[in-house]
Amino acid sequence: MKYFQPVLTPTILIGNSLYWSYVLGGACIIEFDLDTQRLALIEPTPNAYAHDDTVFAVMPAEDGGLGLIVVLGFGAQLWKWKAGVRHDDATWVLGRTVELDKLLPLGAAGKRKPLALVGFDEENNVTLVRTSCGIFLVHLQSMTFKRLCNSGSARDIHIYNAFSSFYDAGNTHDKI
Repeated sequence: MKYFQPVLTPTILIGNSLYWSYVLGGACIIEFDLDTQRLALIEPTPNAYAHDDTVFAVMPAEDGGLGLIVVLGFGAQLWKWKAGVRHDDATWVLGRTVELDKLLPLGAAGKRKPLALVGFDEENNVTLVRTSCGIFLVHLQSMTFKRLCNSGSARDIHIYNAFSSFYDAGNTHDKI
């Protein structure tokens, strides 16, 4: 599987659990419940590892539960985990499909290699997508994007940790 995602993937916090994708001799999603201190394995959708150029990553679903983004070629599928009464009753439900090659300005050069998911910001519902023509920040609700860097500076970077910061100018202290 020459274009499969790296073993290390971004970790996200949903509720009181940490989730991350794991790929090594198979594929699974690992859940670590911070309250009970227990690990659980969740099988991803069958198409999450069906082809050589498929990548997937955990993400929050639109309602805040566990979600999964599966990128196959230049399209992305957004899935939601529907928990059942028992663990074996749970299933993945397809939410929507996005044609990333129509959303992002890839051009002919950008379609030479498959896309890679390299980061996720669960607070702002954005994913970071590496292409052969640069890194893009894609907002999954509005389907808007922003180019973060060009291909030359992104070539050797495999995982990004997104962060946000703010400054509240109204909370300054009076000088004495």
